[in-house]
Amino acid sequence: LIQNADDAGARTIRFCVAEPRHESGENDMDALSNLMKGPSLLAYNSAKFTDVDFKSIQQIGDSLKKDAKGTKTGRFGVGVNSTYHLTDVPMFASGSKV
Repeated sequence: LIQNADDAGARTIRFCVAEPRHESGENDMDALSNLMKGPSLLAYNSAKFTDVDFKSIQQIGDSLKKDAKGTKTGRFGVGVNSTYHLTDVPMFASGSKV
């Protein structure tokens, strides 16, 4: 995640650990709400995804950064894919896109 922030030119990166939430009416939650009830590791960086970033992040193990001729840390296609060691459902948002 730090590598993605670096490649995007972010000047700030922050991490936050969110504890699990237990709410009343838990059985009535939709599938997405159940996934997001925690625990969570939230990562923030000050850069926005480009259209190429959104396309690249959808290609598991095949980064579009590989053609960057050594200028991008994430050119090996590992970055966000490494989050699958922590979760089955990584989520991200950038600008107005989720």
